Amino acid sequence: MVDDRKLGKNEILRNNILISELFRCGKKQYIHGFVFFHLFIDSVRVPHPENRVFTIFVARKRNFKKAVDRNRVKRLLRESYRINKYLLSNYDIPENKVLLLGLVCISNSVPSYDGTESTVRSYLDNFHKLNSENEAD
Repeated sequence: MVDDRKLGKNEILRNNILISELFRCGKKQYIHGFVFFHLFIDSVRVPHPENRVFTIFVARKRNFKKAVDRNRVKRLLRESYRINKYLLSNYDIPENKVLLLGLVCISNSVPSYDGTESTVRSYLDNFHKLNSENEAD
């Protein structure tokens, strides 16, 4: 039995070209001190196409001067995403495509776990609605 709540190394977005494309061309959504980016790309461009979703977690040095704070924010984002990533299973990713997600904290203070978790949950829960509205434009 495979535990769906794990966040494996091969689910993390590490390719610099894909990261810059996500932030340059991806659609963004601002929610309570966070920015969420998403972009669909062809599955042949990623190293592990068996995974359908790749994610990056960002805490900017401009907002968090201490590495301890940046690491704490990224840890909160990772944990919140890991717990709630099952909500993306409700969304059908198009065939031969993968989803790139970027979770960025733009707040100037370290958020609480409860606030981070509820924001990430609301974004992932409404992802299909947000994406269908953006596609209609």
